Amino acid sequence: EAARYLALTKDDHGTGNQVGVLRDEIGARHGDTSSVARLVDCAGVSYDFMTRVNALEALKRLGYFDDPLFPGLMSAMANPNGRLRAPAEAFASYFMEQTRLARKLTDYYRSRVWTPAERKLIDPYFK
Repeated sequence: EAARYLALTKDDHGTGNQVGVLRDEIGARHGDTSSVARLVDCAGVSYDFMTRVNALEALKRLGYFDDPLFPGLMSAMANPNGRLRAPAEAFASYFMEQTRLARKLTDYYRSRVWTPAERKLIDPYFK
């Protein structure tokens, strides 16, 4: 039924882009790499916090944790809005339990310049 659902909802987005995110999650589960790319984009700074949270949750369910996601994830972790920051921190913590993935995110963190406010929010994860 996935193809039918995707076709029926192609123009729907829903609050916090819930429908669009779910549609892309289903597409990603069926091998659509453009769906993964859209989820990574939805986790970025161009979207409202609910869309970003929904995208991060979908990416977590998919087990996606790769370099293209890091800018959006780190900006969410440094965001003063706790309703975005907390889910981003939970997402990062989940994947940071795996040594290889923790190293990738730590390397990304160390390769960037952060404002004092961002550093205050993100530093605890990388000490």
